[in-house]
Amino acid sequence: MTIATQLTQLNSIKQDIKTAINGKGGSVGDNFSTYAAAITALPSSGGGLIEFGKPEIVTVKPFDSTVKTISSRSFQGWVAPTGLVIGEGIETIQDWAFAGWVSVETLALPASLTAIKSNAFSGCEKLKTLNIPANLREIGNSSFASCRALTSKVMLLNTLTVLGGAAFSGCSLIPEISVGSGITAIAASAFQNCTACKKVTLSAATVSISSNAFLNLSSCTEFICNATTPPSLVGSALNGLNAACIIKVPAASLTAYQTAAIWSAHSGKMVAI
Repeated sequence: MTIATQLTQLNSIKQDIKTAINGKGGSVGDNFSTYAAAITALPSSGGGLIEFGKPEIVTVKPFDSTVKTISSRSFQGWVAPTGLVIGEGIETIQDWAFAGWVSVETLALPASLTAIKSNAFSGCEKLKTLNIPANLREIGNSSFASCRALTSKVMLLNTLTVLGGAAFSGCSLIPEISVGSGITAIAASAFQNCTACKKVTLSAATVSISSNAFLNLSSCTEFICNATTPPSLVGSALNGLNAACIIKVPAASLTAYQTAAIWSAHSGKMVAI
């Protein structure tokens, strides 16, 4: 690499740092001697957190191993970033922490994450992908509500034990939903208006499905419920289901489903598996 190339790259790095600092309320000129002081003086958000990177891609990570939580509303309403990376070590993202990031398209969550609280990412309407960490135990109310551009399958592992109401409500482009055995009750409006979803799979542990849980799944062609005892079903839970949808249930329980309250209205769609 030539000296000229190195100088060009160094200047680019300098400008990135300058932009990032000025974008967070600091002010630096062109003198490198001011940069170290400016970086250490940057305001922190959420207590014990630092943010860094280019303005369009933000990384949030703990200062040290004692910091495990991103507090409520710490970063709410940031409209410029298109990418977000949560650093390893964070275990809990509190209510509304990143709500309203209307430009964010990519989100990287750490393996250490165990809880996403209510509305943490609600209104991230351009978010396209979501990879749910294996250690996650809780997704709170409306955590990803109105993430209208989300095209990832929502595959909730058996380790997840809390799924809040309206958690994925309005995620209209989700193609598939699978709920593991850790969730026994599907909360109200959990997947309401997921209109592009073609397949739903519920585990054998499912006990109840609340109002509007799967309201307006107008594209769904395959709805699988593995519970041998028909889960209690609130009347509006499956309203708006694609008329051509096939509901698959355990063979030994087919008659029970066909005659169960509310389920019976969908008996013509049922087949044994």
